[in-house]
Amino acid sequence: MAGILALVIGVMIACSDSKNDSPDFDRTTLLTDIADHVIVPQFTQAQTDIHALHAAIATFTADVTAENLEAARASWRTAHTSFQYVNSFNFGPGGAEGAQRTMVEEIGVFPVGAALIEQKISTNTFAMTDAKRDTRGLLTIEYLLFGPDADEDKIVTSYASQNRRDYLMAVANHLQTYIDAAAAAWKGSYRTAFVSNDGTDVGSSTSLLYNEFVKSYEILKNFKLGLPLGVLAGQEQREPDQVEAYYSGYSLQFIKAHYQSAVNIWHGTAADGTDYTGFKEYLAEVAGGAELIATTEQQLAVIQTALSAIPETPTLSAQITSDDAMAKVLTLHDELQKNTRYFKADMSSRLGIAITYSSGDGD
Repeated sequence: MAGILALVIGVMIACSDSKNDSPDFDRTTLLTDIADHVIVPQFTQAQTDIHALHAAIATFTADVTAENLEAARASWRTAHTSFQYVNSFNFGPGGAEGAQRTMVEEIGVFPVGAALIEQKISTNTFAMTDAKRDTRGLLTIEYLLFGPDADEDKIVTSYASQNRRDYLMAVANHLQTYIDAAAAAWKGSYRTAFVSNDGTDVGSSTSLLYNEFVKSYEILKNFKLGLPLGVLAGQEQREPDQVEAYYSGYSLQFIKAHYQSAVNIWHGTAADGTDYTGFKEYLAEVAGGAELIATTEQQLAVIQTALSAIPETPTLSAQITSDDAMAKVLTLHDELQKNTRYFKADMSSRLGIAITYSSGDGD
């Protein structure tokens, strides 16, 4: 199922055209607060952390030691955590353009194509602009730093290969180039364009933000949990090796960060914890909004409880393998599913914003 995430998130067709009259709400404030206190600071942090990862990889490939490998692994973990806080912004600078697909498709695809990665390494093929997006990005770096064999000595030995060192560096270069361009655009002209495009029609900033917010939430539910749990349509069994960070074992940490990023957009919460204007405030100004806020907040608390109930060890993939342990993971998936209605169908109806993508799961 390699690349399944890239295929699904690339589908951009309207599955709803129902709209209410636009509510009397100052969307400029919403867009300004989200841009200045959430999006730009998070891109800046992701850029900083990806630069640190790039530097750590450069050090490791120049001097292949266990100590430098561990430093690169730590930098990767930090950078991938930061990425969870920008992966809802797959539009504008993070959108598809020409041969380049969306940000998540370019640098966040999982599961990676291990065989394809090894083929590229063996043939000295370092192109980062082909359609094989499961051979680059943050999860490819995870594979190269943590796998395919987690034994540290074996991984260090594997980097006697110049091709392997060069490929790892090529992936890091592509990653840094991408995040630099996205961050620069958000800090520059795109931020102004984003704030000024304050309608609710398809293509407006509010529509783009809302749709990518919901789609990212569904990626969390469907692919970071549903796919490895084996509960997606067409699956006949659990697939624990399909978790987001299979080789490092940090899948649960990234699920927590991804979920928190969604909650932050809902509340309009900045990295320092200050609440500004989010979708919650928008809903408060429309008919039926207060009731939906109360229902959503209650379900978000239930989700947080379910998330906190999953132990840090063993790894998420190991817990999914176990009949007993997987129950808590399945509960989290089911509670996220319950909230999909509130974030997707009910919010779309209350705010008069059409859903412009298909999740393919019947929601």
